[in-house]
Amino acid sequence: MNGVRCHVPEGCYVVFPDVSSLNMESTEIVERLRKEHAIAVVPGSPRFFGPAAAGHLRISFATSRAILSEGLDRLDKGLAAIRNG
Repeated sequence: MNGVRCHVPEGCYVVFPDVSSLNMESTEIVERLRKEHAIAVVPGSPRFFGPAAAGHLRISFATSRAILSEGLDRLDKGLAAIRNG
């Protein structure tokens, strides 16, 4: 996804992509994705995940391949819409 960086997970079912290039709080990104693109992800809140979590999203891929594919397509379109204003 354009403007998103993400490390390959090592034995877990979540990824923690960096969306800081959007220059927006992750809580605001999450809310817009939910309301405008019907996608649910968790903000990388320093409160729960530590100070390095700011600017990240937490995404679980513990689901079927079909649901994951649909969700990632929505996420890609949603992030593009946010990026493009």
